[in-house]
Amino acid sequence: LKSVSAKDVVTLAIRDYDHILQEKGLILRLEGMENNLQLYADREKVVEALRNLLNNAIKCTDKGTISIRIGIDGNQGMIEVKDTGIGMDETTLGRLFTQNRVLGKEAHRSGAGLGLYISKHFMNLQKGDITVTSKKGEGSCFKLLIPLLKAQEGAAA
Repeated sequence: LKSVSAKDVVTLAIRDYDHILQEKGLILRLEGMENNLQLYADREKVVEALRNLLNNAIKCTDKGTISIRIGIDGNQGMIEVKDTGIGMDETTLGRLFTQNRVLGKEAHRSGAGLGLYISKHFMNLQKGDITVTSKKGEGSCFKLLIPLLKAQEGAAA
């Protein structure tokens, strides 16, 4: 774990998605990129988790926007991925981060769901988390919660 720029994490995570976003006619909005938010994290694991969220958002969104926002949520850094996709019902939400998730008819869009299980594990190992809110037919909002660098520096003092 070391100092990581949230902006760098987002830039690395989105770099290979321009083509598919254009192909699907989706708009990618980036918010909070001007913030110099410093996280205390494993950069590669956070990038991998964010790429997983972005990939799922693209798969589950046929029209509209995907927004990635950098900010602070409570005492943690946050990178939020919000889409205008198909959304999920309460049953699906309850199974999202489990190892044996089966989505039923949405499985063709988002796969077996192991990426979310692994990503949540990565985030928990870094004293972070992934949370989700969603409404069927309206889209989903996933949040990566990551320790802030300044909080770690204060704990070490």
